[in-house]
Amino acid sequence: MNNTRELNTMCRALQELKEKENEAKEARLHMEERILAMLPKMEPESTNKYPLEDYNLTVTRKVYRKVDSSAYEELEMELPEAARDAVITKYSISTPTYRKLLESGSDAAGMLNQCITTTDAKPALSIKEINE
Repeated sequence: MNNTRELNTMCRALQELKEKENEAKEARLHMEERILAMLPKMEPESTNKYPLEDYNLTVTRKVYRKVDSSAYEELEMELPEAARDAVITKYSISTPTYRKLLESGSDAAGMLNQCITTTDAKPALSIKEINE
């Protein structure tokens, strides 16, 4: 690689940008907390609008729900259909197990591949100073 000096300079710049990004994120989260502390109490799932002098502030609160799969499986057959319809089963892949299956060269890997769609992920860059 004849461009190591340029890459080294770019890595230093990337490290500085990541530090600034983290600082900006921390400052933003702190400001959000301060703003929320000044507002009236809101319902857990709601959208409230606050017209201000220079801004229209909208605060949306959400609740994330997760199904305890083992508890659900115990109750599933006793639940009415309407309750069962509220739960969506999602399939995901166990990457280590899938890789072992591919490496084994078994017919099962080929069969499973018919059900899997792949897309390339964004490359991740990690830098660490050598003299740390």
